[in-house]
Amino acid sequence: MEATQDRKDQPTQSKNQIQAQLDEAAEEDPIVRFFVDNWRQLLLAAAVAGLIWLSWRTFESTRLADLDQAAGVYESVRSQHQQILSTEQQLASERAKQVKTQGASEQAGEAAQDEVDTRIAELTKALESGNQAMLGTLGALSGSRGPYSKVAVLYRTLASVRAGDVDALDANVGIPDWTTVDAEAGEDRFFAELLALIKARAWLDSDLERGRSALLGLVNQGVYVNVSAAQSLAGVAETAEQRSNALSALQALTRRAPEQAELLSDELERLKANQ
Repeated sequence: MEATQDRKDQPTQSKNQIQAQLDEAAEEDPIVRFFVDNWRQLLLAAAVAGLIWLSWRTFESTRLADLDQAAGVYESVRSQHQQILSTEQQLASERAKQVKTQGASEQAGEAAQDEVDTRIAELTKALESGNQAMLGTLGALSGSRGPYSKVAVLYRTLASVRAGDVDALDANVGIPDWTTVDAEAGEDRFFAELLALIKARAWLDSDLERGRSALLGLVNQGVYVNVSAAQSLAGVAETAEQRSNALSALQALTRRAPEQAELLSDELERLKANQ
């Protein structure tokens, strides 16, 4: 009986010994005292920290997976856009042939004309199908994380331009007007300027003066697309006054950013030569 009772008392004695040792260490070391007095709170804090870490890891894994998926969708959009551009070039080539065949002999001209007409019809159908496919893919890209939703806006605007939908250029597309975005805003400013450049070049075909004015603004105040805007502005300078204004804008840009001078050397030489 006594042996059995001794064995039952051993765990209690061990606990008491451990507690006594902790109390003694706590009296000698304030750090130990802090842990002895606050072990429950520390244990809870560790558990909360572990939960936060696990939640963050889960979120980060999901975010990276979403970005990987968005990158795949973007690659599809880019490939579709390249295919559309290729189809447009082929269509332009066939239409040029169509004009040539009209001057051929009657018999040869009819056969050639039929062949070209068939090819034009096939390419036109392929172009429509390609545009619809890209718009569908853009719908998926629009809901993506990171910069991909803004990339979708740019491609959708390009699609509107190709379709001749000029009114779409004035629509609120999810990227603010570049003049309202701080020049130090990085990614937001970059996408805002790029959208403005796309619109400005599109306006050159429908509202030339509006397009020139938009390009001039980007040359004077743009951060990311000022050189591209300057090249476009120089390309549409037709009158002596327009060439003079374009030259002044390009020279001012190269003074602000001398490293860009080489990129604009051809435009500067041409504008100076035509003064």
